[in-house]
Amino acid sequence: MPCPTAHRGCWRRGWRGGFAPSRFAASPKQQPPYRPLADVMKAQQVVHTLVEVDGILIGFRFPAAASSVNVPGWHFHFLSADKTRGGHVLSLTTGAAVASLEEFTDLRIRFPARAPAGSASAEAIGAVERAQ
Repeated sequence: MPCPTAHRGCWRRGWRGGFAPSRFAASPKQQPPYRPLADVMKAQQVVHTLVEVDGILIGFRFPAAASSVNVPGWHFHFLSADKTRGGHVLSLTTGAAVASLEEFTDLRIRFPARAPAGSASAEAIGAVERAQ
């Protein structure tokens, strides 16, 4: 999904409406002490396949320069209109929907008082992003 300044800007994109065959990955709610997300997704990931569903798709695009904050490129999540299904988008087809696109230059991140012991590797993050 190219955008006008895809190489440098941060973007938010949204769609509200109908979606045809779609696949989403999710994991059950976790409790402390939290395991690495890659481990959770490998062991407990649930993939939902929905044939026709109304809902909202929201995505963010971060440039490579922001890779210490988020995964570079587009990242999409879906939530059904009845708020019972959703997750990380693996694949989808849009139907009739209203789309929005917004560039943003300010981002506020609030880090926890106690940071986790370690960070996920680029390979672990990639595995979660391309969950099967």
